[in-house]
Amino acid sequence: MQILKHLLGPRWSYQSMSNMRQRQVTIELLRVVAMMMVLALHANFIAIGKPSDSTIFSCQGITQTIAQSLCICAVNTFVMISGWFGIHPSVRGFANFMWQVCYFVGLSYLAFFIFNGNPISYKSILSCIGLYDGGGWFVSAYIGLYILSPILNSFIKTARSKSIMLFLVAFFIFEFLWGNTLSVGFIIGGYSTFSFIGIYILAGLLRKENYRIKPKFAVLLYLLTCILNGVLYIISVRLGFEAVASILLNYINPLVIASAAFLLLAFVNMSDPKRLWLRSLILWLGASCFAAYLLHVGTSLSCTIYLDSINLIHSGHSWYCGLVLVFLFILAVFVFAVLLDQPRKLIWKYVLSPFFIDNRK
Repeated sequence: MQILKHLLGPRWSYQSMSNMRQRQVTIELLRVVAMMMVLALHANFIAIGKPSDSTIFSCQGITQTIAQSLCICAVNTFVMISGWFGIHPSVRGFANFMWQVCYFVGLSYLAFFIFNGNPISYKSILSCIGLYDGGGWFVSAYIGLYILSPILNSFIKTARSKSIMLFLVAFFIFEFLWGNTLSVGFIIGGYSTFSFIGIYILAGLLRKENYRIKPKFAVLLYLLTCILNGVLYIISVRLGFEAVASILLNYINPLVIASAAFLLLAFVNMSDPKRLWLRSLILWLGASCFAAYLLHVGTSLSCTIYLDSINLIHSGHSWYCGLVLVFLFILAVFVFAVLLDQPRKLIWKYVLSPFFIDNRK
C-alpha cells in the first residue's frame, strides 16, 4: 500500500455525490473509447491475423502488436468502470440489461432469417437471453458479476484497504499462475466471472482510496505498460516462445490489468468538456456503446460477418490504406449500432420499464 501511495501521490478526501456526477461525462467517454478498442481488438489479430515470427519485426508486425497491446485492456476497463461506481443490482436494472441483449441478438437472427433464410431454432431463441453464446461470453460472465456484486460491494466498503490490497495480490498471483496453465478451468484465461471479481474489487479499492493522479501522468503510465507488453510479445514471438506470447496478450496478465487501471484513473481525473453539446454527445454515445459489442459479436453469425468484412477490406488494399479503411469501417459499425439502439431505448422507456419496480432502497 505504501508503494502505491508513493507512486500515485496523496489521497483525496472522499468525493461528494455532486463531484462524482461531474466525473460522469469523462467516464462515459471512457466507455466509448473502450468499445472502439474492443472493435479494433477483434479486427486486428483475429480478423487480419497475428504476425508470424518472420514478420514480427516488420512495420506491419510492430504496428499490429502495439495496437493489440494498446487495446487488450478494453474488457478489463469496462469491468473497472462497474467496480468504480459499484453495481447496484435490481430487477429493473437486470431486465434493462437483458432487454438490450435480447433486442440485438433477436434483430441479428431476424435479419439472418430474412436475408439468408437461416432458420430460427430454439437455440436461437435461447441465445436472446444469453444462452448458447447469445450476446457473447461477456454477457454470461457479467451476469455472474451482477449476482455477486452485493457481496463484493460489502467487502470493499467494510474491509480495510490493506486487507483488500493483500487479497488482490494473492488473487492476481493465483489467477496468473494457475489461469495461464489452464490447470484451473474456471479462470479460462480471463474470460470468466472469476477474473471479473479481482478487477471489480481493484477498481473499488482505487475509488475507496481515491488517489490524485494527473491525467497526463496516468496516460503515460498506460502507454508505458502497453508498449512494454508489446515489446515483450514481439521478442517472445521472434524467439519462438509461443506459450509466453499467449500469456502476454490476455486479460489476466498483470501488465494488462495495470494498463486498464491507469486508463481508468486518467479519465476519472480529467476535467469535463466545457461545451454543452460535446457533453451531451458523449453521454448519448456512452449510453448506447454496449450496442456495438452486441451488434458485432452478439451471435456467432454476426461475429463471422464482422471478421470476414474486416479481412476483405484489409486484404484488398495496401497495408496502410487498409488500416485507414478498417478504422472507418469500425467507426461506421459503432455509429450504426448506436443509432440502432435508439428504438430499443424508447421501447424500454415507454413500454417495458413501467412493468418493473426498482427494488433498490
